[in-house]
Amino acid sequence: MDTEERILIVDDDEGSCRSLSLILRKMGYEIETAGTGQEALDKMQKNCFNIGLLDIKLPDMEGTELLASLKELNPDMGVIMVTGYASVENAVLALNEGASGYITKPVNMDDLLARLRELCEKKHLVEAKRRAEAKLKISLEEKGLLLKEIHHRVKNNMQIIYGLLNLQSGHIKNKNVLEMIKETQCRVKSIALVHERLYQSKNLAEIEFGGYLERLVSGLFHSYGIGPDSIKCEINAGKILLDINTAIPCGLIINELVSNALKYAFPDNQGGDGKEQLRGKLQIKMSSDKDNTFNLIVSDNGIGFPEDLDFKNTKSLGLQIVNTLVEQLEGSIKLQKKNGTSFRIKFSQH
Repeated sequence: MDTEERILIVDDDEGSCRSLSLILRKMGYEIETAGTGQEALDKMQKNCFNIGLLDIKLPDMEGTELLASLKELNPDMGVIMVTGYASVENAVLALNEGASGYITKPVNMDDLLARLRELCEKKHLVEAKRRAEAKLKISLEEKGLLLKEIHHRVKNNMQIIYGLLNLQSGHIKNKNVLEMIKETQCRVKSIALVHERLYQSKNLAEIEFGGYLERLVSGLFHSYGIGPDSIKCEINAGKILLDINTAIPCGLIINELVSNALKYAFPDNQGGDGKEQLRGKLQIKMSSDKDNTFNLIVSDNGIGFPEDLDFKNTKSLGLQIVNTLVEQLEGSIKLQKKNGTSFRIKFSQH
């Protein structure tokens, strides 16, 4: 018998208390007795009891009243009600108050010992579950820290690549090659930004995509030297959450489409006829349906997409990347050329 099991017997019948105590001590239990409810509460304040055997009728209070008070002090305490006043009402009341069992006097020791074994086994199972949950929590916290560190290191490595490309561009005179390096830097930055957002997020599984887009587009405007007075950008992504497997390709798609708009939609970085203060307009909208389908729209009011160019069959690396990534997402893409250019992409997150 596990000697850690401590039983509090509460009964104003001294003979009953004495006989139960002798038998249970021989079984290996540690026993304390009390003749009143208040004495039981005083002993409970000083000691920790795993199990209580309570008479349903006490001199100063009802056994069910004492049961409720003991449960407040130790919610995990197993309590068996013992009574000579057998009734369905008493049994139901005791069980509703949190009793683990209900037996009548004279006590059948085989029945009582069976109930005590059940309570001990239940206690051990609860404690084992708590230990397992504590270990699992520690393990998850350690894995969370490890994932954060991985995202942080990936982001740092991406920044190193970005810096190396920047150093390399200082030795290149060819404008076309410089443009290619700039585009590659933007792609690297879009991926690094996903890992940065995941590292900063409490939720390592997903990122809030609206905030990511704000950073991504701001970086592209800076890279191409375009100020807010030249082209206005509106971003509406609500509270969209994307996992890393979706966020990276989606971020790269937007990177390419926004880059194309900044480079080609407004030849003078103004667009329009020059009469308005904010002449060019770029819009990025993202929404989701109940079936976890996402709708992405990247549009501008620029000079429009060339009529003779098939965006699905082009030598443009940027558009090739867009089409490949849409296929990777198992999505679809459509182009509308009315009043500028509008790419509409639909995909699901698996």
